[in-house]
Amino acid sequence: MATSIGLVGLPNVGKTTVFNALASAAAPAESYPFCTVEKNVAAVAVPDAMLEDLARLLGPEEVVPTTIEVIDIAGLVEGASKGEGLGNKFLEDIRSVDAVFHVVRCFGNPHVAHVAGSSDPVRDLELVDTELVLADLEVAVRRLAQERRKAKSLAGATSSEVHLYEQIKAHLARDKALATMDLSSRDWCMVQGDRFLTAKPSLVVANVDEDVDDISGEALEGLVAVSAPRPVAPFPAGLEAELAPLDAGEKEQFLQELGLEESKIPALLRAGFDLLGLITFYTMARNKLHAWRIRKGSSALEAAGRIHSDMAAGFIRADVFTARDLLAHGTVAELRSAGRLRSEGKDYKICDADVLFIHFRT
Repeated sequence: MATSIGLVGLPNVGKTTVFNALASAAAPAESYPFCTVEKNVAAVAVPDAMLEDLARLLGPEEVVPTTIEVIDIAGLVEGASKGEGLGNKFLEDIRSVDAVFHVVRCFGNPHVAHVAGSSDPVRDLELVDTELVLADLEVAVRRLAQERRKAKSLAGATSSEVHLYEQIKAHLARDKALATMDLSSRDWCMVQGDRFLTAKPSLVVANVDEDVDDISGEALEGLVAVSAPRPVAPFPAGLEAELAPLDAGEKEQFLQELGLEESKIPALLRAGFDLLGLITFYTMARNKLHAWRIRKGSSALEAAGRIHSDMAAGFIRADVFTARDLLAHGTVAELRSAGRLRSEGKDYKICDADVLFIHFRT
């Protein structure tokens, strides 16, 4: 299941500061290139207002949120696709993640060095995009040669794989990410093992000064134009990294003093959760309220297996209701009386915010 997000970008754009904000961590973040060499990794709880509401209603002894993995990857420089800087390590670290937050510097701190001498968000985004496309193009060229050799050994037959990799090579040669290519689900399955970098779902994190709240200003507007179809999320990483270790009361006071309504961290983490194609379902057992992540479109049988393999092996049925209905009616007994609890079989498609009671043979 897709569960990891890699923070990608040039050196000194604030990737580690974003990481520290999201993970409430204290990884070194200095004003010189390649401060981060070995990747930083953290399992981060996904903010979940529904889980909080359920906890207040049910009063469990233990509440377990769902998590995603956030990985701070070393900075890329021009020529990374050819091994420059930490290129080979950087690219391999990106291949291992499921989605990408592309961090772009949109702040103007003269005390933080920039590898290009000056900050230009559009140029920086395009530079990294180009390096990722070039790395994918190298993979596509190699795979096309392999498929052509296979086809030649079949008495001159031209395989569907040859045609597919010819299309991929041509698309990348036009400096276009594979995520923008219209491929069938069968074709995507065929190339999954190639771990193409530009096929990964991604969004652009615009690391802004604390007084920038929305998409505004020439730099951000230009970034939005060139990043499409990827969304752009303004994120004041320096401020958020200061806020992250504070308790709720201190955080609220700090935000009020700055004239801000709320932290940007919950929205960014939820965006990452959506980017991974995940939804949440809940279980309540032995006085433990547990949130679980699962792929959109997953079945009740897969949800049972997510909890425990024995549940999937002995699956009988799932009692299902929505968290919203439970909050509205107050108890499971009231839900049942109102006809809002139903029994579903193994093929039932899980919906976001479903609450499940799995019945299974032991």
